[in-house]
Amino acid sequence: MQFKKNCDVVTHDKNIVGRIDRVVLDPATDEVSHLVVKKGVLFTEDKVVPITDIETTGEKTTILKKTAEPDDYPEFDETHYIPNAGVEDFNRRQTDEARQLLWYHAAVKAPYLKSSPYPSDHKPLYYKKTHRNIPDDAVALEEGADVRDTDGKHLGTIEDIYAEPETFTITHLLVSTGMIKKDRKLVPVNWIKDIVEDAVQLHINSRVFESLPNAEVDK
Repeated sequence: MQFKKNCDVVTHDKNIVGRIDRVVLDPATDEVSHLVVKKGVLFTEDKVVPITDIETTGEKTTILKKTAEPDDYPEFDETHYIPNAGVEDFNRRQTDEARQLLWYHAAVKAPYLKSSPYPSDHKPLYYKKTHRNIPDDAVALEEGADVRDTDGKHLGTIEDIYAEPETFTITHLLVSTGMIKKDRKLVPVNWIKDIVEDAVQLHINSRVFESLPNAEVDK
């Protein structure tokens, strides 16, 4: 099972819903739990798709199961606007600010007014809170993320992620190296020391990595 960034995600009847953007995994078990699919033809926002809804996936196309319900998938980043100091204070301050707005229009018509109609301690009515709809402790790993050796030295970037089709457990990362003439190395998952969204650190040094043979992959 192969997860490739920008691979089309389609319904069982071949309607494109979007493209793979990230792979959500549990660093403790190396299991893939979800895919983040960026907005496309059907999705107007980036959505989180459970891996159990995937029928097949490959280099160019990922197909959802016939039973999948794409309209029900949650947004990846869900934003909430929460009133400052509670709902009652929010409603009161809405009225106060509407009154201040009337004063503002009066000041425009009477420019001889020196003072501002707004109080100096003006605070926003609400604050924004963003929640990611992925499991706790999971990592939404970006393909294209840095791969570093045990000392933090840059080795390359993630090009593909491979997993067992039955268990959805990651087996290898395909790491691309070089700027002009690119080499590709298959790194086994048990070489991973730490994972964050934009980087993977290995517990090997650069000499061991460079000794890996170039991977024979179809591109």
